[in-house]
Amino acid sequence: FSVGKEPMRGVLAVVVALVARGDDELAPFTRRNKAQVATWARAAQKAPDLSEGATQHVLSLIDSIRGSLPCGALSAEELLARFEAETSVAELTHNLNASGVGPGTEVSVSVLESTEFLPTDWAMLYVGNKRCFDKDWIYEVENSGETEIYGFPAWEKTCPANSSQAAERPAYTALNTLRYDVGNPVFGDVSLVLDRRLPVILSPADTGYIEMTCRYDTMPSSYVKNCSAQIEPGTLSHFRHLLAASVNLFNSTKWLKTQLARSVPECEEQGFLGDFETSTYWEAVVAAPVVYSRHVRFVVAAFQALFGDDDDGARLVAWAAQHRLALVWAHSDQQAGLFVLARLLDPLSADFLLPNVSAPLAAGLDARRDTWRAAAALRANATATDRDWLALFEAFRAGLPPLASVRTLFAGACEDPARCFLATTPPARPWPPTDRDPPLLDDDTPAYLRRRRDEPPASCICYRDDRAEAAAW
Repeated sequence: FSVGKEPMRGVLAVVVALVARGDDELAPFTRRNKAQVATWARAAQKAPDLSEGATQHVLSLIDSIRGSLPCGALSAEELLARFEAETSVAELTHNLNASGVGPGTEVSVSVLESTEFLPTDWAMLYVGNKRCFDKDWIYEVENSGETEIYGFPAWEKTCPANSSQAAERPAYTALNTLRYDVGNPVFGDVSLVLDRRLPVILSPADTGYIEMTCRYDTMPSSYVKNCSAQIEPGTLSHFRHLLAASVNLFNSTKWLKTQLARSVPECEEQGFLGDFETSTYWEAVVAAPVVYSRHVRFVVAAFQALFGDDDDGARLVAWAAQHRLALVWAHSDQQAGLFVLARLLDPLSADFLLPNVSAPLAAGLDARRDTWRAAAALRANATATDRDWLALFEAFRAGLPPLASVRTLFAGACEDPARCFLATTPPARPWPPTDRDPPLLDDDTPAYLRRRRDEPPASCICYRDDRAEAAAW
């Protein structure tokens, strides 16, 4: 959901609000409710037929553009199958600004420190120092998108009557099909990557853009061109109809070409992604509370914005460690997809990971300390340029063990996607990927096949068992 919002006023406002509200008023935000269950159930029931019914149209759309793709030799059926496989491991990202200043979300590091769950915009009425007005068009747009597109129950007015009503509404994320290194950079310099086992409902576009353009005409999006497009939600398992809906909404096959080119391994394109690409993502809402200790998989932070920052940056590092979450640094800003390997795994995360990664990763602690100091000095230099930050990021990479250079998962890269969350190299396994471990092995099995679930491939970054269990829904 994309609308400009006022920034948070800092940790003091949050703490004062929390003390004033009390645990009883915040309790509804920590448990799933009937409205969320029913809304998810309707979407999950309708999505399979909608997805299957759109198959032939989607194949014809793919066939019309595949000649312009680097992997155009693949048939439309093959391209669709590969896109679906890669989407099955695409990250769910909730972006926020560490400082609380900027467009979109009002969640900041201060809010993260003061709560155990990810507040929705409606929850911020009870967590932060906010007020809701029924004639405020921002709240009208958000309320309309949630009721008219996703099907959440409507309230008597635009604003919720109490915290139990506010808790009915979802948390917003983006499905990172374009493999952005920092999730969706439009919404901030920190990305919380969420567990895909959460009940997630998909929209073919940002519902804020749809509502502002097609229903309210308050701040029309230049990307939504066709308001007559049919919009039906999908799920993480059934979404072919969203491909057709997105092409219709944006009135262009450029969107579909970019999606295939960036996600399918055989035709993976890297390079600059502009405003159109960052703004035409698939919105994904979570019909359940998001509790940090259970549902956040790992954290990505923008290197240039936060590394070497002894205020928000250091507090984010401490927050991730408190929740035993791996922390990844990305040099991205708006050019999130410019580099093939633009993520670095923080050595401070070593204690949370399996021994095959934790031991060598810990060897990078000295390089991390030195780079943090250099970043602090660069931050104090008023003449520092983007090129200076890129050079420091690459120097940081050079000082870390090779497995610290990580990237988003690819289908089949890891045999235990519930526990493994990043890959160090593109997958080398043949297509199609298997969805289960090899069968039980006997004594005659070659040694290179003797890989058990507790011994993941070296190309995967995986949590210890206790972290994986904590993440289960």
